[in-house]
Amino acid sequence: MTAEVGRQLPKTVRVEPKKQNYIDDYIFGKMERDHIPYAGLASDQEFVRRIHLDLTGRIPESGVVRKFLTDKDPHKRNKLIDSLIEPERYAFADADPFVDRWTYWFADLFGCNSSQLGMPGRNVFYDYIRTNVRLNIPYNQFVEEMLTAKALTNWLSGPANFLVRFHADDSNGTQTMHEDTLDEIAIATSRIFLGLNVECISCHRGAGHLDKINLWLAQREREDLWRQAAFFGDINLYRPPPQR
Repeated sequence: MTAEVGRQLPKTVRVEPKKQNYIDDYIFGKMERDHIPYAGLASDQEFVRRIHLDLTGRIPESGVVRKFLTDKDPHKRNKLIDSLIEPERYAFADADPFVDRWTYWFADLFGCNSSQLGMPGRNVFYDYIRTNVRLNIPYNQFVEEMLTAKALTNWLSGPANFLVRFHADDSNGTQTMHEDTLDEIAIATSRIFLGLNVECISCHRGAGHLDKINLWLAQREREDLWRQAAFFGDINLYRPPPQR
C-alpha cells in the first residue's frame, strides 16, 4: 500500500529532519525505508497550540502564546515541552493539567469506569493510575504491577482492578470457566498493551481469514492464543455471589 500511494504523491523537496533521540531514529528511519516524504515543520503558532492540546488537553492561554511567539531562543520548543510535563510546576496547585489529561486517558484505556469494579475499586484504581502518572513511574513497571497483582480484594488494591473484570463466571458468580477467563485476559492485554486484536484467532486460524486485514495475524494459529493465555494460568479470580 505504501508503494502504491507513494508513486501517486507529488514530488516534493525532501527536508532532512533533525533527529534528537532514538525515537526519531526509529520513526524517520522507517519513513526513509518506506520512501515516505516528510511533512514540513509546524509553525510556532501551530506548535504551541498542538503541544498544549496533546500534553494537557487544553488550549494555551493568550499570554502564554504571545510569550512563546516572541521568544528568540532556538530551544524554546523543547523547553516548553519540559515545562508542561515537569511535576514541580504544579507542586502547590490544586490541579496538574498534564497529570489530569493522562490519568483520564489511561483510566479510560484500562477500564477504570467498569461497573464490575464497584465504587471502592474504581476509586482506588483511579488513584493508583494518577499516582503512577504523577510520579513518572516507568511504563514497564506500571504494566507489570497490573498483570501480576495479588490481592484479597480489588477494593483495597489499585493494580488488581485491571484484571478483575475479565472474569468468566456462572450465574452464581463463582468461577467455573477458568480457560475462558484466561482467553479474555490474553485478548484484552494484547489489544491494550500491544495494539493487536487477537480475538479473531480465538476461534479459528488466521490464514484464509485475515490475509487482507493483518498479514501477521494471518500466520497465527489458535494455539498461539492459547500459549499467550497460558501465561496467566495461575490466576484465580473469585467474585462472591450476590446477596439475596
